[in-house]
Amino acid sequence: MLFMMHEQSQPGAGRILRNTSMSRRRRHLGTKINRDRETRFFKHQPNAADIKRVRIELSKNNCRTISPMEFEDYISQRREAREILGPLYEDVFFRKNCWSSSIENQRDKALLGNLIRCQFGPNWLAALS
Repeated sequence: MLFMMHEQSQPGAGRILRNTSMSRRRRHLGTKINRDRETRFFKHQPNAADIKRVRIELSKNNCRTISPMEFEDYISQRREAREILGPLYEDVFFRKNCWSSSIENQRDKALLGNLIRCQFGPNWLAALS
């Protein structure tokens, strides 16, 4: 949930922006559709259990770490996962699904930025606590 209020707004007439997961879901349902398609795609593969196991192992690692040891672990697991997940990326349907999911995610973030700029102007400042 995101709640923003302009610093000079009054309690009765404030410039307020509320953005919840439900409002985000209403704006675009495409991510859920793409995630369901991806799940069905994996489920119909002959090595579905291996794919699920490898994806869970990959999600446990941090690819953006600054620790060389953790990054080496990630690279070694990524190398092992490529043997199983590599053929999936050759499938046109899978690549299109990943691409459209990425585009819709970027569009959602841009829409949130536009909502904030419309409500608070171009030079807004977010204070997080």
